[in-house]
Amino acid sequence: MTDRLHQYEARRDFHRTPEPRPMAARPAPASDPLFVVQEHRTREPHFDLRLEIDGVLISWVLPAEPGQGPVDRRLEALRMEDHPLAYAHFEGEIPTGEYGAGQVRIWDQGTFRNVTTRLGQSVNLDRALDEGQLVIQFAGEKLRGDFVLHRSADRTDEERWHLDPVRDPSKPGAGHTGAEI
Repeated sequence: MTDRLHQYEARRDFHRTPEPRPMAARPAPASDPLFVVQEHRTREPHFDLRLEIDGVLISWVLPAEPGQGPVDRRLEALRMEDHPLAYAHFEGEIPTGEYGAGQVRIWDQGTFRNVTTRLGQSVNLDRALDEGQLVIQFAGEKLRGDFVLHRSADRTDEERWHLDPVRDPSKPGAGHTGAEI
């Protein structure tokens, strides 16, 4: 068990839940890292956004499905424990009484590219995550295009983030672009 997956493993009884155990060996990295959005039907249904960074899935809870239409609002995103890469393919029923009990199904999956820049220079994913602002380009079936994922300005809560679609500045009413940070 890696330190990054300690919280994930501590919350689960793998004799009762079908969720994947963390693997000892890391798979070889793909050319572009993967993402998955899972619909999680619990007492409070929500969506889980997971991004592959450094051999684990960095995860956030979203109150609604992410979108890219012109009326999309920013989504609050609460950071949760890291998950093993195998979770990107997990669908199933987490039993009553277990952490996260309810139905999990894949809403969308694909790859993403880190397009975060500062002062014209590329910023790697680890640094962008540590600094609390990533610009990512999704290539999924439903989720496509550029989004900004940024930590709340309220420094008292490191786990509160927002997910905003990047608007095309050439279109009226586009709002912020977020592409250059």
